[in-house]
Amino acid sequence: MIYLIDDKKSRQSDYGWNSDALEKHASYIKAIYAYDEILKADISKQIFYEGNIILFHESFFDSSINKQHTKDLVVIREKLERFADQNTSFKVCYFSGSKSARNISKANNVAHLPVSILYQNLSVFIEEIENGNSDLRFLLFGKNYSIEEELLERLMYANNNIDELDFTTNSSCFIAQAESNEIETVFLNADYETFYSSENELVTDNYLNTKIIDWFTDKEYDNIFIPLSFGSILSDFNGLRLALHIRCTNTPNRLKNIFLYTFIDDKTMLYKNDYFDVLKTKNIQLIDYKKSAFKEVVDKKIKALTIQELSFEISKIHLNIPNNFYDNHSVSNIWGMYRLLEMEGVNPNEINSLNNLEFLNNIYIKWLLTKNPVNKNTIEESQVDTIRLTSKLRGIKTIGKIDLSKLNK
Repeated sequence: MIYLIDDKKSRQSDYGWNSDALEKHASYIKAIYAYDEILKADISKQIFYEGNIILFHESFFDSSINKQHTKDLVVIREKLERFADQNTSFKVCYFSGSKSARNISKANNVAHLPVSILYQNLSVFIEEIENGNSDLRFLLFGKNYSIEEELLERLMYANNNIDELDFTTNSSCFIAQAESNEIETVFLNADYETFYSSENELVTDNYLNTKIIDWFTDKEYDNIFIPLSFGSILSDFNGLRLALHIRCTNTPNRLKNIFLYTFIDDKTMLYKNDYFDVLKTKNIQLIDYKKSAFKEVVDKKIKALTIQELSFEISKIHLNIPNNFYDNHSVSNIWGMYRLLEMEGVNPNEINSLNNLEFLNNIYIKWLLTKNPVNKNTIEESQVDTIRLTSKLRGIKTIGKIDLSKLNK
């Protein structure tokens, strides 16, 4: 049995899973909206049973009807994961609007995925369960989940056929590598870093933002090379999102040439990726998984991207508002907070009260601000009365010259 633990019926309806759709598949799936339902002895016993599949929204305890039980979240997750570890036929999927990547354990019974992917593939998954197949890869990748196996084969082939050449270059180059990437040395005088990952590590916006700060803050490069695919799921093509992060993060390298090296020939599989549009922007391009391809692009004369062009280039990219913003955040609140900090010349990362808030590094907010830079001549037109900072800046009395106590009244 599938137990869908999600507090919002409206979210389900938005993805085509209203009460009628759930009723149609009632033999295979049961929706739970309140923690009180789980506390009932019979439901609790039904959930923790071999062969069951638990789909758990990570903001379940944030809703008003479940908030009083927030302290139970850690206990519940530990119990779910412990039971899954002891019973491989018991499967748990954590989903959220804040996730942009997919991840599955080696035992194939614990997974993480975006909310949109879960509801998009749920019909296919139920169909497979009806046929006696509960493989979570159908939920993560849909009917053609074998794409991961195909990509892995292509990667292995590319690694086995890498050209044995080493070069030096007059350009300053940075080369990021995945653990599965065997392009060990291209330019003898380049800097190299690796995306190390563990079984349970997700390629989140926070993860990517940290890498950019670590790698690109202290030294300036002419060219940046990153793998199109890294992380546990090759078909997420995380290099596209990383390229956008680089452009939208204020480091000395945000305007540099970015080359995404890839072993795939069929570029059409990229079209449905949320960050595909980044390839439409200036000085970001795909190159082949060959050392000679690295040398070829470095030897070309490429007109540099300027800061004056940046907002126009970023405006070529379309991003949808993240689903989790509807749950826990107001886009206008977050936008207003960033804009206020920016106008005051304050770095949000220097404010202790904000250091652990994930939305600070969310790519949607970074993209939005890069696309719409502050015009110093129109700062006074900002309507600060629409900004509600109380919940986001709790404990901070002032930012620069701004008295927050006055704004929050």
